[in-house]
Amino acid sequence: MLLGAAYAIADMVFGSRWEASVFHPFVAACVVCACAVGGVVGLVHAGRHVRSWRYQIGDDGLVIEWGVFWRRRAVVLRHRIVTFEISAGPVRRKSGLWKLQIRTGNSPEQLVIPGLEASAVDELATALGFGGTVDVESPA
Repeated sequence: MLLGAAYAIADMVFGSRWEASVFHPFVAACVVCACAVGGVVGLVHAGRHVRSWRYQIGDDGLVIEWGVFWRRRAVVLRHRIVTFEISAGPVRRKSGLWKLQIRTGNSPEQLVIPGLEASAVDELATALGFGGTVDVESPA
């Protein structure tokens, strides 16, 4: 779609290499508007997706809920947690957001909580019994 929009804009601005324009200006404008609307809808959905993540630390373990259209819930018992991994790429590190991955037992599936601040990661590590302070780099 983006390639089509770029071609339509170039066709409107510079003309076509053929005698007649390939895109009618109305069609080109519709393609550009559809791309803009799709981009805005994608950004709004991404924001809602990030805000949809919830977690709660209980006596037995961790309850994680997520989803915009279909809500999902996972309950992880403390004694079933095998791996507790904290990671962040360069962009997330710069913004101070971390991703927590939890693996349980023999399950190949892993639970992920994206977009956690360092204090929330530290709180989860302490509550789940993975030591005191988690050594996360402060954003540079």
